Amino acid sequence: MKQVQSKSSTGGTTTEFFDENGVRVKVVHSAGKQYSARLHNKKPKRLDKPVKPCYNTYLHTKEHTMTAVATHITEQLVQDATNEARIQAHTAAKALIAQHGDRGACGFAWVNIYGVRSNSKLGKWLQAAGFRKDYTGALSLWNPSQAAVQSIDILEAGAYAYAEVIKAKLGLDKVYAGSRMD
Repeated sequence: MKQVQSKSSTGGTTTEFFDENGVRVKVVHSAGKQYSARLHNKKPKRLDKPVKPCYNTYLHTKEHTMTAVATHITEQLVQDATNEARIQAHTAAKALIAQHGDRGACGFAWVNIYGVRSNSKLGKWLQAAGFRKDYTGALSLWNPSQAAVQSIDILEAGAYAYAEVIKAKLGLDKVYAGSRMD
């Protein structure tokens, strides 16, 4: 895969990836210091009462980097990625079963993909692979390892393995494994 890098006006970089036929497959943009400075020089809004931080509170940092990934995704690529992810998830779950057995707390595990509309091509391809839209708006796949166990540890291992493969193969950055005790 050929890689071409160029500088942007804000000091960031643009990296383009081309396949062996010369077709652009992926573009990665990184914001530079000038862009980051513009974000951090804004005055924060004044609040009358203190706000408790929660898990989705945006925290400003000195080192602000923004990365956007655009990938040319096809139906075959989605099928291959979900098949490989299912195999990896099943392998991770089987390894944990062999090591510890079906012990531990009971629970559930799933994979959520945020930022993909369910009526887009990618959304429809993911739904064909077993994902369903959940109440948060994410595309969700329950028990991606297909393990017939109750142990939350085993199900989590499969969900994390599935999420990592989907991130790597499809270039999606909002793919998360989740779990809940029963």
